Amino acid sequence: MVRIKFTLPGKPVAQGRPRFYRKGNFVVATDPKPSKVYKADIAYIGQKARTEAGLEGLFEGPLGMQIFAYFPCPKSKWRVKEPRKEEHHSKRPDADNVAKSIKDGLSGVLYHDDGQIAELIVRKRIAAQGDGPRIEVELYQLEELD
Repeated sequence: MVRIKFTLPGKPVAQGRPRFYRKGNFVVATDPKPSKVYKADIAYIGQKARTEAGLEGLFEGPLGMQIFAYFPCPKSKWRVKEPRKEEHHSKRPDADNVAKSIKDGLSGVLYHDDGQIAELIVRKRIAAQGDGPRIEVELYQLEELD
């Protein structure tokens, strides 16, 4: 089974709502700038991970993806004597929007279309005190069902 793992440092960014504007007789939808920049960063890191893994071409067939999104530990939760450990993140942004931005960023870089992802696990966490925000992504080929 082929697997690719990579980490992108920085605060996870959720897929933003498209912005619509008129261009002549047409209405055009665009990604908000933070989403567009984040997708480009993910595409770059994904391409780099693919090169390091020595993979030629894109993944074919059904895929599984596991995402760990680590958000920064708020200063209000810092402790001097006993540093805060990693904990669940239950506020905005939604896990599905975080996953959407990552899946869209890797589409055309590691796989043809994000519809190939048949198994998706997303975990949102607040990073342990002293650890930076980041996303950790693992993409793997799924075995055929019997």
